[in-house]
Amino acid sequence: MEPMRQNGSDNLDELQHRSAVGRYGSEWSAWAIFVGVAFLLQMFLALNTRAPFVIENGDNGSILYIIAHWIQPEAFMDDVLLGVDGTTSFYQAALMWPNYLLGLAGVELGFFYVIICFPIAMAQMGGFYLLGKQLFLNRNVAIALALISIPTVFTISGDLWGHYYSPLLRSAYGAALPWLLLILISPSRPRPYALMTAAAAASYLHLPSGPPVALALLFVSLLRRSEGQGWGYAFVHHVLAGVLYLALMSPYALLFSQTFAAGDKEALQQFANSPYANVGMAIDHLSTLRGVRRMSILISRVPGMEWADRVVVPFFGVLFVVGGLSLLVVTFTSVLPSHLRSRLSFSQSWYWVAGFFTTTIFLALGISAIDQAIAAAQARGPLQLDFIRATRFGVPATYIGMFMLITYLAQRFKPKASCLAPTCTIALAVWVWLFAYPSTSHGLYRMTKGQSIEDTNLTQFGQFSQKMAEIDGVGPITPVLRYDYLSSALRYVAFLPLTFNRKDNNFISYSGRLDSREHRALMDQIDAIRKARRDPDAQVPIITGFVDVLGSPDVVIDRRVVQELAEARLVSEYGFDLQLELGPFAYYRRAQ
Repeated sequence: MEPMRQNGSDNLDELQHRSAVGRYGSEWSAWAIFVGVAFLLQMFLALNTRAPFVIENGDNGSILYIIAHWIQPEAFMDDVLLGVDGTTSFYQAALMWPNYLLGLAGVELGFFYVIICFPIAMAQMGGFYLLGKQLFLNRNVAIALALISIPTVFTISGDLWGHYYSPLLRSAYGAALPWLLLILISPSRPRPYALMTAAAAASYLHLPSGPPVALALLFVSLLRRSEGQGWGYAFVHHVLAGVLYLALMSPYALLFSQTFAAGDKEALQQFANSPYANVGMAIDHLSTLRGVRRMSILISRVPGMEWADRVVVPFFGVLFVVGGLSLLVVTFTSVLPSHLRSRLSFSQSWYWVAGFFTTTIFLALGISAIDQAIAAAQARGPLQLDFIRATRFGVPATYIGMFMLITYLAQRFKPKASCLAPTCTIALAVWVWLFAYPSTSHGLYRMTKGQSIEDTNLTQFGQFSQKMAEIDGVGPITPVLRYDYLSSALRYVAFLPLTFNRKDNNFISYSGRLDSREHRALMDQIDAIRKARRDPDAQVPIITGFVDVLGSPDVVIDRRVVQELAEARLVSEYGFDLQLELGPFAYYRRAQ
């Protein structure tokens, strides 16, 4: 009998060893997937955006020209925006500083936005993976949640969720979000001070995202008070934690106090007809899936994917409605009596996460509506327009809501459907990636359309800008370009001042130091120039009028906008003299 006991012990040890090996092997395979996805995103971005780096989105371009101004303020004394004190000084974010330090060291400014792709993608997938394991107790479902969190989904006008081309500041905040939720739900008892410290640190990544999320975290943490603690005790500590958050955010508050947006009625003229224009716009764009329609156009341009144009909007419509309703059901179930909740067998952590997302979106709309109502009563513009951007968290919210529904149904049908939750959630992640990858990785999108991964127009414009910087006597540039981010690149690649940049609009609106009505008129003109590119007879007078108003003889044109006949007329009839050309870009000096 003794040998049998020894044998049994050996078998048990072997089984435990195999289990541990399998567990750690599965864990390593999960992280290997994330490394692979992040590496591919990084690789396609690096191959798409070559030195000298022209970053293909307007927000990052705006940040880069602020940093360029920090590095060489004397270069922008004649710039329409950067040459005026206080127009951008209120805008700060943590990731601007490593970019600035690299710039001081002589590294091209756009380089940072290329190399930051991998760590942000890893942080986001890693955070959602750990959150998914906490919520669903299934590694494969957690992997699906991590992967589905990455693709870009457009929400309201000018906003999105996900990992867009070169990572935005809001992408960095999105990567921090699951870690904040883990701090909310993981400890056995609420940790409001740690939670608010982490929320404040994350707010320095992207300020507009911070306050609605922090308030929602604090509210749910209060509801999550430990057993045995009275409401009064918990309330006092959560109020103090909120004060800690405000104290940590006070540098931001001081910076923003320099702005005069509330008095800039012209810049905020959308509120002339309705005090809730911002909230109304968000609700309209979300309910009509305006952003998703843009995604359907992009994917339908891929050969063989023309059918997707008919599928993308219904797919996301069902996903958002069913996922959103599931999340609301979980949220409102939390207030039912315990004997009714026990019948549903929802995880306690589901209640906290569902409550957080519901509260965040409610606050994003509610804070904006209150601010706008007070502003309307005082006959001024609102103080802050960007809190509405927190509505983008509705995208991961609906994903989690859908995963909750799938997991709940899978549990109800066990053991017959033990693979239901992993199979369905992974399939859902695959479909989201299929429809959203064009807005996630431009390099991958170009490859699937049969183009080179490198966007040669970006590379050529960077080289063109560098050559511009070598020319003596170049004054403020009037840009007539296809995309606003190209205008921004003249500032941070060539360190040249501009007479106009359409992307300056937000800084003009908030700073209140420039004539926003005049800027909007110029925005209308550049839009008219772009729309008239196939009608040179209509386009040429608009261009010359645009140049006359801005008053600088130095003009950069994009031949994808100003085509051959229009360009020839500018030369022969209006005294435009070619100074430099490269690819589709040309620098002209107009005779005075």
